[in-house]
Amino acid sequence: TPIAFTAVLGEGTVEGTIDPGTIGDNHVMLQLLDANGQPIDPADEPEIQGAVPAADLGPFSAAAMGMGEAGMFMAEVNIPLAGEWELA
Repeated sequence: TPIAFTAVLGEGTVEGTIDPGTIGDNHVMLQLLDANGQPIDPADEPEIQGAVPAADLGPFSAAAMGMGEAGMFMAEVNIPLAGEWELA
């Protein structure tokens, strides 16, 4: 089951999903939005960082690639274990 998340990003937000949301290979889809909810493209493609502090694991990082639509990015990540991950 994909995992959805939303986080504050400066004056805007980032909305995303992690699919399939299980141990192993996953796709992280991101949409970057300004304060008015409009898609934005940053000067540099975003980088995703993840860690599991309880297991003293990470941070790991992955570059997110533009998907050809304003504000839309995707990264491929490998999740090595289940747990509560912190994303940055």
